[in-house]
Amino acid sequence: MHHLKPNRLFGLKALWRGAVKVSISDPARTLVDMITAPEVGGGIDHVADSLNAYLETKTADRDLLIRYAAEFNNGAIFKRLGYLAETRLHGEKLATECRSRLTQGYARLDPALPSKRLVTAWRLWLPSAGKQAA
Repeated sequence: MHHLKPNRLFGLKALWRGAVKVSISDPARTLVDMITAPEVGGGIDHVADSLNAYLETKTADRDLLIRYAAEFNNGAIFKRLGYLAETRLHGEKLATECRSRLTQGYARLDPALPSKRLVTAWRLWLPSAGKQAA
């Protein structure tokens, strides 16, 4: 469970359970949450698999992913999303959109894993070989 600031309450849909209204995130928002904090999505490999499954659907919206990522104002999202798009999903258009939004500094692909290899093109530290598939 995470505390969210009111400006992060977007990409939500109302679901009624009897008389109780519950807000749930749409698929693109869920993916951005998972990319922001890979531990929420079961680790970066599961996040990548989920992203791939989403992008293969007829309802996938790459522009919405970019828009939601931009609303978070967190450069690590574009680094992770772009890297995964380029290396795992072969999505050059999505990778290009992310590359144009790279921020300064470095992030870890998965903060929960020890990282020893730097990919300077994405300003991203990768886990040691065998820790994740890239």
